[in-house]
Parts: sequence; C-alpha cells; structure tokens
Amino acid sequence: IVASVAATDLRPLRMGEMLDVAIKATTRNIGTLIKTVAIVVIPAQVLTAILTLSATPDTAEVGSFDSTQELSGGELRTFFVAQVVVLIVALVSGMLASGAALKAVSDAYLGEKPEWRSSLRFGFRRLHSLVWIGVLRLTIPPVLLIVAGLLGIGLAFVTGGDAFVVATVMIVLTSVFVGAV
Repeated sequence: IVASVAATDLRPLRMGEMLDVAIKATTRNIGTLIKTVAIVVIPAQVLTAILTLSATPDTAEVGSFDSTQELSGGELRTFFVAQVVVLIVALVSGMLASGAALKAVSDAYLGEKPEWRSSLRFGFRRLHSLVWIGVLRLTIPPVLLIVAGLLGIGLAFVTGGDAFVVATVMIVLTSVFVGAV
C-alpha cells in the first residue's frame, strides 16, 4: 500500500508486495513520471534526430545497406563524430531521466507527493554519479565477455580441448551472469 510510510514501517518486502507497491506508485503518479521523463527525453531525442540527419551523407539512403556507395573520409568522420555525440546525449539523458524517476517513485513510496521539479533537481545534482553508472553498464559486460572468451580459449589450449566449444561455453555462462546482474 502506498500510503504514508514511517521509517519504522520500512521492512524487506516479498516479491508480490514489491510488485503491488511499484504498480500503485506508478499508476497514482503517472502524470508526474511522464512529465519528469518527457522533459529530459524529448529534447534529447529531437537533438539526436537533428544530429543524425544533418550528419548523414547526402548520398546515403536512409534504411539502405547498399555496399556500393562510396563515401568520402570527411563524410565518414562527420557521421562518426555525430554518432558519438548521439551516444553521449542518449547516455546522459537516459541516466538523468532514470535518476529523476527514481526520486519520484521513492517520494511516492514514502508517502510524499512527488514533484517533477524536485525530481529533476535530484537527478541533476547526482548527474555525474548517474553517468558514471551508465558508463560502467556499457563497458563492464563487453569486457567480461572478452575476458571469458579469452579464458575459454586459453583453457581449451592448455587442456587440449576444442577451443571453440570451451570459449563458447565460457561466453554463454558470462552472458547469463552479466544478464542476471
């Protein structure tokens, strides 16, 4: 129940209770959550669309994978830089929206009235930490997969086993672990 929760009422919740609280907190505050996220995400999406369209070479067809096209080095560099900027904007805006939404849901759970302005201030104050978490989420899984593959290949060579099979098993196990975390 999403009512006023005193600090003494806080306790670990069972799975059903967590779902109940999450659904109630979301449905009762859907307007605030939409406004909080939309204020961050919509301008970011407009910016990334403009960047992508302006950096796409004139000779490229949108949605086409024609390998016969030849692009100049300048066109490729421009498109690559624009895509790096798009990735950074998406990372920052996504993590800011997540942090602000977390604050709104936390306020609702604790019985306070969530406000989009205070939620965004919370997100902006912690933006550096949120972006750092986003960077770690982007980099750690691929690094773990590469390490697992290399360990699998090394293990296969040391034991005389089939390198492909052992490396594949190591990568799959690591993928399952990374997905579970």
